[in-house]
Amino acid sequence: MTTKEKIFKTIDEIPEDRYPDLFEVVEDFKKRSAEKKCGKWTRFAGILTDEEADAMLAVIEDTCERIDYE
Repeated sequence: MTTKEKIFKTIDEIPEDRYPDLFEVVEDFKKRSAEKKCGKWTRFAGILTDEEADAMLAVIEDTCERIDYE
């Protein structure tokens, strides 16, 4: 039996009223898998406004010798 077949067999054994909980677990797993592919810092992309990002860069430039944009 393949892993996929085992997963489907296990799902069939779970009561249907628990499917919403199972769906949340699967979605979380899928999200974490995508983060691993894109890098651990991807989840922070887009959390700052342009103004906040500019202010952060200004502070870094004022207090550090250089910024490595890589």
